[in-house]
Amino acid sequence: MRRKALRFSALRGLITSMIHMQLSTTLGITRMGLSSLVSTLVMSALALGIASNARAENRSSLGANSHELLPLIFLFAFPKSSLGTVQDWSIGARKRDRIDWITDGVAWTDDMEGTRIGTTIVTMNGKPLYVLKKHLELAPWTILLRGAHAGVYEVRVSSPTSRDLSPIDLPAMLRKMKVAYSIVACDELGGASSGTRIYEVEAPKKKKAWLLYEWSCGSGGCGVETALYFQKPTEIEFGPGIVFSENCPMAQ
Repeated sequence: MRRKALRFSALRGLITSMIHMQLSTTLGITRMGLSSLVSTLVMSALALGIASNARAENRSSLGANSHELLPLIFLFAFPKSSLGTVQDWSIGARKRDRIDWITDGVAWTDDMEGTRIGTTIVTMNGKPLYVLKKHLELAPWTILLRGAHAGVYEVRVSSPTSRDLSPIDLPAMLRKMKVAYSIVACDELGGASSGTRIYEVEAPKKKKAWLLYEWSCGSGGCGVETALYFQKPTEIEFGPGIVFSENCPMAQ
């Protein structure tokens, strides 16, 4: 720790000396007038460097411990050849799936609905979300499996609320991954700060599924949530606010 402090002090002294010489030469500022300006510049530069290093260290630790959003979602989709309509509860439970499961096994409610909850780091174009706690830390997303004894019928992936997050251009992401899709439902309001879309999707080598995408933005930032279904959801399941119509905008 002392060695790091000495390196920091030496670095600060070197930068201070260089800035002092440059400003006095080019601007003709007096030595006394330079002291406050140089001190401010040096501390600002070092603070930016430290913050940048913190992010770089977090990024370097991602490696194989994170998922891009769409590959994570389609991890739970059925293979093309499958005849199943519900997934096995063990889906995503292998160590190589890189999901930190919080639930021990499956948690059952009184009405026999099962849930399983986990977290993982999600990236979009290689960029994760961060949260400021005691230090700058990677912000995990939540995975929720819902189903019955027969198996899982719904997989939800939810982001934390973040100022670094904005509504996702999901169609562009689907096209990039070569996923065939069509929009089958949308919310009636179509507001800028929140919305709902349901897509019929078919990823390469995967069976057809239905993908719900919701977003909501406020003063604290934005949050997004996706849900993957293995059978087409009905209008009754989502209530009167969702319109199953060909009038939904294809670009959204």
